[in-house]
Amino acid sequence: MKIMIIEDEGITRQWLHKKIEELGPEYDVAGIFSNGRQALAFLEAGEQTDVIFTDIRMPVMDGLEFLEKIGKMGLEPYKVILS
Repeated sequence: MKIMIIEDEGITRQWLHKKIEELGPEYDVAGIFSNGRQALAFLEAGEQTDVIFTDIRMPVMDGLEFLEKIGKMGLEPYKVILS
């Protein structure tokens, strides 16, 4: 399972990454980003993901705008909103 983490707080990113890795080798953190624009570029480059963990409030592009844009791209990964 490929997982993306989109969170502007470094400590939260690290904690979430660590917890996901502890679940087992079948959980692959495919990308870690500090804003939605970086994550969107990752997906536009053709990368795939099954699950997205995203914060709502972030600089550059917030999580809600990011989710709206991937919806328009026709992508439907499972989404977890962090607040």
